[in-house]
Amino acid sequence: MSEPGGVSTGGVIGIVAGFLALIGGPTAIGKVGSWLANRADRRRQSRADGNREWEAKLKAREEAVEQQIAESLRECKDHCAAVTARADKLFYVVMLILPEVQRHAPTSAQLRQAKALLADILPIPFDPELPADMRAQLAAIDTKTL
Repeated sequence: MSEPGGVSTGGVIGIVAGFLALIGGPTAIGKVGSWLANRADRRRQSRADGNREWEAKLKAREEAVEQQIAESLRECKDHCAAVTARADKLFYVVMLILPEVQRHAPTSAQLRQAKALLADILPIPFDPELPADMRAQLAAIDTKTL
């Protein structure tokens, strides 16, 4: 039975079979099979090469990110050490100045505020060497309020 173009399916198969017989019969079929197998191998190899390249790029990005994180951590540690050193200096300055402020203005509102603000990190002791009359007055106030 012929197709609308005038060539039947059997005719096409016959043409292909005749062509294969002319170019070598079983050898041609082997060559076609070999070509198909090589094509599949090349595609697999191409994918494997692409995957290796992709993995290499990912590894390079990962190493760059890890290096950036390590550098940031190092900068943070350096900054923390500098801030700690400054805070230590300020602590010592406060400890040096505080007794002098207490001697000149023991009832200062600012001194009480400073004591309240720093109570959790820097307990500020009141100077025990208050004048005797002031100590007596403070004791009298304490007994009246308690």
